[in-house]
Amino acid sequence: MSQKTGKFEARMDRFAEVIEKHIAPPLIKFGNQRHFAAIRAALIRTIPLIIVGSIPLIVTNFPVKKVQELIAPYANALNVLFAMSFGFTTLYLVISLARELSALYDNLDPTTVSIVSLASFLIAVTPIDLETNTIEVTGFSAKGMFAAFLITIFVVEFMNFAYKHNIVIRMPKAVPKNISDSFAVLVPIVFIISFLLVPSYYNWF
Repeated sequence: MSQKTGKFEARMDRFAEVIEKHIAPPLIKFGNQRHFAAIRAALIRTIPLIIVGSIPLIVTNFPVKKVQELIAPYANALNVLFAMSFGFTTLYLVISLARELSALYDNLDPTTVSIVSLASFLIAVTPIDLETNTIEVTGFSAKGMFAAFLITIFVVEFMNFAYKHNIVIRMPKAVPKNISDSFAVLVPIVFIISFLLVPSYYNWF
């Protein structure tokens, strides 16, 4: 072994030691933080839909003319599949992230939180043209993913805060649980929607 090779290996060993002792631990801790872990899990859950949605894109853009001619009559149907998967990725991500994150808190119902998170996202990022009764859906694709993360985390954390500090409507014990839970969530929803009307009005997202 030459002297240069020995010095190089010594430097690499020191470099690996620095990474192992000083860089890797905070990165691992950062990756295991509950919000980032929930985002990672939510993204993984949407992968099958993204894979299925990518098939029409590949088929309709196949680089063989005869195949393109064969697929042409079915192109619209295939494009619908692509649009409803890739084009709405963020909506599915909101639902998935809300369920993943709310499952970490004992006092939250994942289904209820998912519904509130989806409604909150739609209110905050979806421009509506009242004259034509149409909505802009570009924010439903990957374009709106960062806003989806922020809004969903805000909704889940605020609802957890509201339940923990009893900022909810408590019904008598005689009332069935499903009805009681529906009323309990009213106050957090009012606060959340009222807060998100501001970015909706100013088109911050």
